[in-house]
Amino acid sequence: MQSTFLRVGAAFALLASVFLSAPAARADDAVGNDEVTLKDGGSLRGTVVASEPGTSVTILELGQKEPRVVPWAEVSGVERGKFAPVPAADGKTLVPGTPGVVKLHVESPVPVGVYKHRDSYGTTARGNAIALDTPRLVCNSPCDTLLDGRLDREFSVVGDQANESDRFRLVGLTGTQDLVVAPGSPSLRSGGVLGLVLGLPAIGLGGLGAIAGAIGTSPRKDGKGFVQNVGLEKAGFITLGSGVVALVAGIIAIDASGTSLELHPEAATAERKPRYWAGEF
Repeated sequence: MQSTFLRVGAAFALLASVFLSAPAARADDAVGNDEVTLKDGGSLRGTVVASEPGTSVTILELGQKEPRVVPWAEVSGVERGKFAPVPAADGKTLVPGTPGVVKLHVESPVPVGVYKHRDSYGTTARGNAIALDTPRLVCNSPCDTLLDGRLDREFSVVGDQANESDRFRLVGLTGTQDLVVAPGSPSLRSGGVLGLVLGLPAIGLGGLGAIAGAIGTSPRKDGKGFVQNVGLEKAGFITLGSGVVALVAGIIAIDASGTSLELHPEAATAERKPRYWAGEF
């Protein structure tokens, strides 16, 4: 009987230790995920213990046993959870600071979406690995989302009011990257395609008409050659010229309708104040 009570007691003790240690484990996971940026350009990484706007910020830095009190006059910003691992859409965990893992901020005058390419892989009959282009929407502007750019993955930008951009990569980049989008007009591209569709046949028909008019379309009375058709020749040259203009205009319009991108690290701000409405204190 006594051994039975001992076994039951041991089981309760084990369960209690598990439940008591679980909150501690979750708390340890959050240690060191906050950042305090300073007005002199420096930063402190650790766990924000207390924050009193206008007075001070108390932070327990990584590797330190005692918290540090920073006067509010020296603080530029406080961001909680900046370095916390973020679960990706595919269930993987993205860790800020890892090369290729980037927090992308998209600046665009029109709504656009960021698509990831080459995100799935297959094998040939001989066992060779191949990358499959399966575009997948990962975020909409302004995005502000951690993206996994490892494995040389490619991304592009497209929207209802913006043609698809050339592809770009994030491999080797870290931190926050600003993607500035200059959207290309879909209507301009449609006009360019129309110029090509009309211009090419016009060049062909106009050239044939000009040649036919110059050579002649009706035989001479003496049977030697043909009588030149001046009207047809002029019409042919006019059609030919119009086709060339339409073709050149179409090429220029298509070239100008492309969406251009500019990717660069987040611009530093000298006197960045905490955004209280965003939970920064």
